[in-house]
Amino acid sequence: MNMKTKEITMIGLMAALTCIAGPLSLPLPFSPVPISLTNLAVYFAVYLLGMKRGTISYCVYLLLGLVGMPVFSAFTSGPAKILGPTGGYLIGFVFMAVICGWFVDRWNSSVLCLWNSVACLSGKNELWRRACGRRAPISFRRCCKNYT
Repeated sequence: MNMKTKEITMIGLMAALTCIAGPLSLPLPFSPVPISLTNLAVYFAVYLLGMKRGTISYCVYLLLGLVGMPVFSAFTSGPAKILGPTGGYLIGFVFMAVICGWFVDRWNSSVLCLWNSVACLSGKNELWRRACGRRAPISFRRCCKNYT
């Protein structure tokens, strides 16, 4: 896969955000599995980057924790953490990123297409193109060709 510098930088930034949010956790007295902000960071990365790059971002986070950086809940790391009671969650986040990313890639473009059509009909298409980053111009060309 050929990636541009901007894409690699965004993957690294989302991995860094996950490294910051991951150790922040709330231990539960009745379970060895704490509540952490990793879910939020993974959802945010997948929403911003899409399925492939969001999953790569989480895999970078997972590899950083595997090699010894204290980025998992309660500032832990290493293979013992992945093989412990929270390991299934850590590995399961890869599948969560893929599944949620698929829905974001598939349905978010449809929502943007609808909004772009409304923007084209109302004459506010330039403002919409500026406001909506990477996905709007693609769906804008596809949806607004009949209106411009």
